[in-house]
Amino acid sequence: MLDKRYYEKGVGEEKGVEGGADFVLDPLLQERSAEGCDIGSELNVLEEEFPSLDFSSLPDAWTSKEGAYAVDDEAVESRARTVREGLRERVAKLEKDQGERRDVVVVTHGVFMKFLSGDKGIDLPKAGWKTFEIGEDEKGRVVLVPI
Repeated sequence: MLDKRYYEKGVGEEKGVEGGADFVLDPLLQERSAEGCDIGSELNVLEEEFPSLDFSSLPDAWTSKEGAYAVDDEAVESRARTVREGLRERVAKLEKDQGERRDVVVVTHGVFMKFLSGDKGIDLPKAGWKTFEIGEDEKGRVVLVPI
């Protein structure tokens, strides 16, 4: 369950828990396509809809579908690689700080998940999930290993 700090004051008492899960917003997890349904909302819209969340990690260009957010295979694979490396660092930090294994939940989109998992055949249903461990391939690159 999410930490109660993510809920508006006066509402957080009945939602969230003290010391609950962290919420990390990562624009690299966005969908590959440039279709309107796959482009995130502008910052002012997000801040109005979710006033208790911190959107400072979103760069100005995150909805542009250019540069790091482009839709070509090379850009999407680069984003996926960066996310996998970040996951390895996050899990290692959690294990170091907490002294135990901690789970990380990633919420993303179908086509991006094909790149993130390295499994072009993965086809999760809407709201579907799959469990992975973080590993390395023969070249030392971070990979997600299905459990």
